[in-house]
Amino acid sequence: MREVLQVLRLVTPLLSKAGLPTENWSTCVLSRRDDRAKHRIVVKLSAPGRIALAAKLISRPTDPKGFEKAVLRQVEMAESMRCCPKIYGFDVTSQVVLMDFVEGQNAYDVFRASPAEHHGQALSVAGQWVDKFHRSANWELRQFKPVYTLNHLAKLRKSINDGEVEVPKKSSFLAALEQTIQTAPEPHQCQTIAAINHGDLNLRNILLDGQTASGLDFGSPGLLPVAHDLARLFCHYGALCVKPSLIDYQPLPGVNLDSFFKGYELVTKEDQTVAFLCRVRLLRDWQTIPKAATQTSIPQKRRLRGIQALARRMFD
Repeated sequence: MREVLQVLRLVTPLLSKAGLPTENWSTCVLSRRDDRAKHRIVVKLSAPGRIALAAKLISRPTDPKGFEKAVLRQVEMAESMRCCPKIYGFDVTSQVVLMDFVEGQNAYDVFRASPAEHHGQALSVAGQWVDKFHRSANWELRQFKPVYTLNHLAKLRKSINDGEVEVPKKSSFLAALEQTIQTAPEPHQCQTIAAINHGDLNLRNILLDGQTASGLDFGSPGLLPVAHDLARLFCHYGALCVKPSLIDYQPLPGVNLDSFFKGYELVTKEDQTVAFLCRVRLLRDWQTIPKAATQTSIPQKRRLRGIQALARRMFD
């Protein structure tokens, strides 16, 4: 309750500046995260006869420049895409932002609440939104060059072997890393599409409401192969929302993404850049989990189990 009151106090000047009432709002906590990496809360503001709003407060990490950059990116996207929440105001010092409330659940909660065989419609709707987002600015044909990623992986391998970087399940990680390097596609196999980049396309940043979807919390912009966004999304889904099967689906072995590609048509599931960057993304997600058990939260332990289950299908 104290945290909700803090949010109300911080958004009052934003409400006033936007010409909106500052009193008599009912509140409801939409989501809350408090771990080593981030402390943030999202609160719904509602009242009869008024538009519903959402206020987000990020208490940790303190990064005013990064916060402002992210909010301004969402302002830009809301102007170019109607399926993004409109921003009414924000304060860089307190890291609070006031925006439209959007109906629906984040895709992570939707997929976690039902078995994989019931995910088809939601995957298709999510695919449609990502397709629309990637087409919201100019896009182009591009040949992806794996050499830069391979150089990064080679440096990471050396850092791990030299003891400069620690990862959980070191031997399994190094075996997966080596296989990724050895089986990398040739440049001529990597004809793909480059488009506007979301920058943080995980399941919690897509809101689903029946046949509609919206997006939020955009990262740094850029014209990049769409595989970067897709790999981030697919690995999040495959590691946390389904149990990998024995079927060699593409682009993620063991994970059926056919319904997603019914909605997403900018590239196909056979795109070799997507398959390669899914491997790289899984290694990156694996690497970010602390090795020492005392440093890992219960969600991180569950995430590691999911990553390892997906890795067994992807690399064995």
